[in-house]
Parts: sequence; structure tokens; C-alpha cells
Amino acid sequence: MQVPAVDAEELKKAWLVHAQETWTRPGVQLGYDLLAQMCKPGTNVDAVAARVWYLERLVKEAIQKAATGEFEFPIPF
Repeated sequence: MQVPAVDAEELKKAWLVHAQETWTRPGVQLGYDLLAQMCKPGTNVDAVAARVWYLERLVKEAIQKAATGEFEFPIPF
């Protein structure tokens, strides 16, 4: 699935709010309306939401691998 590019500042803002909310209330998801209010007019809110979702999955996977010793540093390119 191709996700359209989004402005890095929009993604950062959405990720920070998502991280703060899930820290205090695990399992909570940001609503579309909240994301739409946070983003600049014309922003593809679905793309921002998808990228936040992907980022959350990557972070959880990295934490799990680090906890089990499967995560290697540095990450080879």
C-alpha cells in the first residue's frame, strides 16, 4: 500500500500528541476530527494517520526486540 507523503512537521505534531495520549491511556487512538484540527488546511489526514500507525508499530517492535536482545546496534543500511 502506498501512503502519500506528508509534511514532517504535521507527522511530528500528530506523533507527539498520539504518544502523550497513549502514555496516559494505553490503547487510545486519535480521532480523525482531532487530527484534522491539528493539521494545516489541505493536509491528507488519512496519510498522517497511517504514518502515525506505522510509526507506532515500528516503535513497539523495536522495544520488544530490545527487551529480548534481538535488536542489533548499529542498524546496517
